Amino acid sequence: MSEQLVRYEQFEYSDKNPFQILNIIRHKDLETRNEALQHHWHSELEICYIHEGNKTRHVVDGREIIDTQGKVIVVNSDSIHNIIDCYDDVEIGHISATVFIISRDFLKELIPNYEQIYFAPENDHDNEDIGEIMYKLSKYGNQPDYTPEIGEIEIIHIKSLVYELIYRLMSTRLSWRSVELPVNKAKNLERIKGVVSYIEQHYKEPLSQSEMAKRFYFSDGYFSRYFHKTMNMTFVEYVSRYRNMQARNLLITSDKTVTEIALECGFADSRRFIISFKKQYGITPLQYRKVERMSKNGNF
Repeated sequence: MSEQLVRYEQFEYSDKNPFQILNIIRHKDLETRNEALQHHWHSELEICYIHEGNKTRHVVDGREIIDTQGKVIVVNSDSIHNIIDCYDDVEIGHISATVFIISRDFLKELIPNYEQIYFAPENDHDNEDIGEIMYKLSKYGNQPDYTPEIGEIEIIHIKSLVYELIYRLMSTRLSWRSVELPVNKAKNLERIKGVVSYIEQHYKEPLSQSEMAKRFYFSDGYFSRYFHKTMNMTFVEYVSRYRNMQARNLLITSDKTVTEIALECGFADSRRFIISFKKQYGITPLQYRKVERMSKNGNF
């Protein structure tokens, strides 16, 4: 699973197959180091089934969920969410999780009042039944050693599983969006989406918490508390992580100096960049570049 940009994420589908199946496979590389996938949202329904591992965490609409083995996590349409990866207890080459994405248009045709409903992100009482369906769906996703071909017959089976999956969700996790996300909470979440999008567009510039609170109509104190609750980290931590992600891309794809990358990514100087980067990735920027290039050249 690669890092996501902070954005409204879009997926492409065909009329015959309005789904996507992605298996998350543990690889021996630096991306397995407790990496936070930046918060994002999309119109699709996302369902995640944990095959192995008990250390990764989901944060969905400000709710933290520990991704224990066998658990099923649901991310509703337009819910802001991220994943804090830690695959240390997953065997290399094994599938740690299956992520199933379902088109919003398909769901609206299937469930007339889909826009008003909300599925509980977790439920300890239905993991076994829904997990069995997700396990079957995982066979049609990317595998450690091959990518299966999906023909007409396979699509029929996938759709039958999807109908069963939706039935299970409607039976055990159904609630109402107005109940789970009352007006004030919904408005605040929309403003937080505005904040993270603003960070994406302006991370190269100085960003202060007080200015951000004012821009998005929060008081300073409330913004600090609500941002931390929703994002599972402080505003300063979030900005630093996002800048480090952009810097990491430049370390891999360019020959720019550490100082050039630091200034381009919004850090005041190279010293602060090096300290922040090492805190997040465990090694200095130059060490990271060296390891990545050795790995790319087959020498690691």
